[in-house]
Amino acid sequence: MRTHKIKALITALALAQVMFLGGVRARAASTAESLRAAAPLSAAGLTATAAAPAPSAPAVARSAHHSSHAAQAYGSYSGTLIAEPDDGRSPVLDLINGAQRSIDVTIYTISDSQVVDALVAAAQRGVAVRVIYNYNSFAHKHIYPNDKAANAIISAGGQARQASSAFTITHQKTITVDGATSLIMTFNLSASYFSNTRDFGYITADPAQVGEIENVFQADWDNTGVSPSEPSLVWSPDNSRSKILDIINNARRTLLVDNEETADTQCMNALIDAAKRGVSVRFLTAVLSSSSGGDGNAAERDVLNQAGVQAKGATNHYMHGKMLLADYGTSSERGFIGSENFSSTSLDKNRELGVILTDQSALQKIDGIFESDWSAN
Repeated sequence: MRTHKIKALITALALAQVMFLGGVRARAASTAESLRAAAPLSAAGLTATAAAPAPSAPAVARSAHHSSHAAQAYGSYSGTLIAEPDDGRSPVLDLINGAQRSIDVTIYTISDSQVVDALVAAAQRGVAVRVIYNYNSFAHKHIYPNDKAANAIISAGGQARQASSAFTITHQKTITVDGATSLIMTFNLSASYFSNTRDFGYITADPAQVGEIENVFQADWDNTGVSPSEPSLVWSPDNSRSKILDIINNARRTLLVDNEETADTQCMNALIDAAKRGVSVRFLTAVLSSSSGGDGNAAERDVLNQAGVQAKGATNHYMHGKMLLADYGTSSERGFIGSENFSSTSLDKNRELGVILTDQSALQKIDGIFESDWSAN
């Protein structure tokens, strides 16, 4: 009897999914962001692990220590974690205003007046400012949200270039200053991301990370091929699917997840498999507007909750950040923040960038923010 009920539930959710996800996924907080492509996920496409009972959450001591195992794999550099909207523009403006020689930016949308003014001022004082901005996916819709900022930077003596059409979308969000410090962001350089979205950034001066970010920037600037290999960096379309799945598949006790989308079947099944093997999985998604007016993530959350994953739609902030935190408080703890959504377009076709984190201060801050957000929803 229970099996028949579960099959009926999954069938009903599949029908609901068609209604919710039949149109283009739209983002409530920004018209420009709504144009990002995402492959719809059918609820019926999730594995039969939906029948698995929810495991009880294991008790994990949240001890403050550095993860030696993760450090060996990914390095032990300690950077600075930014959380939005809490930290506002100041970290971004401080980085730009402190530039002496060069600023390289790869971005999806750039329109915030204070950020643009800072880049213009940098170019005017002789800093070599270069910006790669997403263009083609916008142009297909006959909108051009980045042109004003690009023109202002060019007029000030900087350079701005449309991103390569080799990528479906250039969704990476990075600022590198003087070839020595990089800010890897989940947020765009537009005003709403500093006021009403949950987002993250990570400032790093690790030479291996910054060096590879600059190498990829130069290749994308020149529209040439590149093969990134730094273990701690997560690039689309090169390796983000395998690295994100590796974090999920190797979680043993706890897994905290923020993501705007739930549109990739492989990632969703990996979360279900983690819950099935006894990992306490908690997932905050965006309440994502759909063309039908409903929540475009609701059907997937229902399936995940039936499968033992605890999934909620975030309402205290718009959930735009993309974050994983695995086994916090244990010797194998590691985190991830980046621009990658759980969608096949994001993982396999876009230019995206994320970073795997092991330093305790960043992981502790992520954990605290997630727990606060979870309690608020």
